Amino acid sequence: MTMSSRFLKNYDCSMDLEQIEEEENENAQIAEPIFVNLNNDKFKQSDTPQLYFKCMEKYPKVIRYFIAGILGNIVLYLLDRFFLEFNPFDWQKETVAWTLSNIFHTPAQYILFEKLTFGEKENKIKGILGVYMSYSVGTVVGIIMNYILINQFSMNNDHAWLITLILTAFVNFVMVSYFMKNPYDHAIRETEKQQNQLQTLQNANEVQDGQKSNSSQLENQQQQNLDIETGIVVENLSKEQQKQKQFQFKYPFPSQVQRQQQKRLYYAKIWRTASTESDQ
Repeated sequence: MTMSSRFLKNYDCSMDLEQIEEEENENAQIAEPIFVNLNNDKFKQSDTPQLYFKCMEKYPKVIRYFIAGILGNIVLYLLDRFFLEFNPFDWQKETVAWTLSNIFHTPAQYILFEKLTFGEKENKIKGILGVYMSYSVGTVVGIIMNYILINQFSMNNDHAWLITLILTAFVNFVMVSYFMKNPYDHAIRETEKQQNQLQTLQNANEVQDGQKSNSSQLENQQQQNLDIETGIVVENLSKEQQKQKQFQFKYPFPSQVQRQQQKRLYYAKIWRTASTESDQ
């Protein structure tokens, strides 16, 4: 017994197998999955979330955002008119009305975004705080802009309201999309992309298999037609050959060589007869 065989006999390989399995389990736990299961409830808030109104799911996220934003702006306008009409203080009446309308408008806007655009968040507190933060920044920017437009540029209240609305809408769109987005959107898009590629490959393979089956069927049909035509030709040739044999058997006409020989014999007989008659 050699040294290597003794070493292998006395060495316990099960320890290495257990160590390898433990390392594989640790690596599997550390590795972040690239793709996700789209059927899991955790990953439903994608580009087509589970919305309250199912008819909204067929529209893109941007369209749903602006629909919810338009409805929220209607609420904002009504609140602004309300506080502008019933505000008992004359000091900066328009700006105060804008501030109060934004404060009371934010919860309504969040509900609209949740029901129409982004779907219900798993962590609602985080979503609400994110929307409040977004609208707080938008409100501050809007207050400053509204104050500048009215006091520095002496702009009409309606015109200043519209310009302030456009600016705050842009700020709110960027920040709300950030706070309301699903953290698994990237994985969902990658999964859907892979599924689409797999479906495309499957469709291409089905088309290719269909073409192959069609070509094989066409080749088989052509071969069958060729076999049928060949059989007909062979049958006709055999029939013609049989007819020729029967015709030759029934009517044994001499060939051209035989005819020449017969002519020579005929002329030879005539010459012999003529020569004998002349000798006599």
